[in-house]
Amino acid sequence: MAMIQRAFEPEMLGRVLSFVTSVTLLSSPVGLLVAGPIVDRYGVQLWFFGSGIVVLLTGLLLFLRFKGERGEAGEAVPQKQA
Repeated sequence: MAMIQRAFEPEMLGRVLSFVTSVTLLSSPVGLLVAGPIVDRYGVQLWFFGSGIVVLLTGLLLFLRFKGERGEAGEAVPQKQA
């Protein structure tokens, strides 16, 4: 939320936050439509395991994608040399 607030002008912030909230709330019924048949067929344990793997891979992808981007003060974050 803080990144969104920093990225947009105060005049547009209400509209942007409203849009982000709407998209976030829309994902719940879509997720349930996908999860329902999978859980019925394979069980909830497999669904939680699979979604955990997806969350880990997404985190790793985002980490690798944004590693070395700019820090809070705007300076480039130095990379550690191996």
